[in-house]
Amino acid sequence: MSVLKDGENTDGETYTRGNRGLRSRFKIEGKVRQAFVRTKKGESILEDEQYLNPLIRFFRAAVDAWGRHQITGDDVMGGCRGLENLRSTYASDQTRRAKINSIIEAVRRELRGIRVEGVFVAPGERNLILGDQNFPAMRRRILDIISEGENNAGLRDEYTEGVSKEFLEEVFGKSAPQKPTVMPVGNLVYQRASMGVCVQYHLDGHVRTGVKLVGERISCNAEGISKLFRFVGRDEGLMFAVSQMACQAGVPCLPTTIIEMGGRDGNAQVPLILIGGDRVVPTFGTGGANITKLGNQILVSSQFQWQGNDVAYARNGMVMGDIKTLAEFGITSMLIRFTISLVRSGSRIDMQIHESLLRIVTD
Repeated sequence: MSVLKDGENTDGETYTRGNRGLRSRFKIEGKVRQAFVRTKKGESILEDEQYLNPLIRFFRAAVDAWGRHQITGDDVMGGCRGLENLRSTYASDQTRRAKINSIIEAVRRELRGIRVEGVFVAPGERNLILGDQNFPAMRRRILDIISEGENNAGLRDEYTEGVSKEFLEEVFGKSAPQKPTVMPVGNLVYQRASMGVCVQYHLDGHVRTGVKLVGERISCNAEGISKLFRFVGRDEGLMFAVSQMACQAGVPCLPTTIIEMGGRDGNAQVPLILIGGDRVVPTFGTGGANITKLGNQILVSSQFQWQGNDVAYARNGMVMGDIKTLAEFGITSMLIRFTISLVRSGSRIDMQIHESLLRIVTD
């Protein structure tokens, strides 16, 4: 790989003349010839203007092209793996080997984890902010998954079966329902007609693991709903939105869905966790949600944790492959956590991602 001097092969388009810069395709020369040319030209990997800075510009442009679906994540990560191959050429030179390591780390930061598989190559702990440096389109994908709950009648409809007048008066008093509010799920227009929470939330409160309010489990009875109503500032629209987010069809389903569905690479779906060619899908238990508050925002969180002895399987499309422990995939532990914030904005409830963390420790 050779960096050209001023006036050599660098017109910025066909790389045939102009200022110093990297060629569009690098020529690999024999060791003797390469060493002679680099010595004669005074080129060195230690000079950032010749190696680090052009490579940063190159991979930054590659990420932009990936974002426009002009190339795939495989193309970009293949280029990065090619750069990593240079390590072996500096095995006996500690100074230059340290330099190439720092260059590779700088390039990796530019990639923002286009393909998560690139993160698990080296041992250690990785915190991935989904929708930020990893899968830039993931933020929209997470919100879309939640919004698709509009097709879930249990998430859309208010629970009404067997709700008594006395129950409603215990929770809401004798006041008339508040004005209609637009929900974040499917732009549903909601106005209280019954107990104030969705059908799915009621099922979770009685049949499944329930929901926690600031760490303490609450049930879908008059006492539990009264606590939730007071916690959201007696805002009926906000309480219904919280019930949609806190049930199994809302935030608790996100870890399972995201790992199952993965991200996007161009127009193609790609696994969230891909190790050694295996799409890794851990087993899930029943999830739960915790409702807290930050300023005027109501936060709904859910998380899953796994250890190396927990079971996962490799999957190709919808076909389940070999069942292994996470340790057999090289994973010591893993955590995935999502927090969604809800806040009233006029006649609607706005939803945003407050946190989307995937933490993986590899051995």
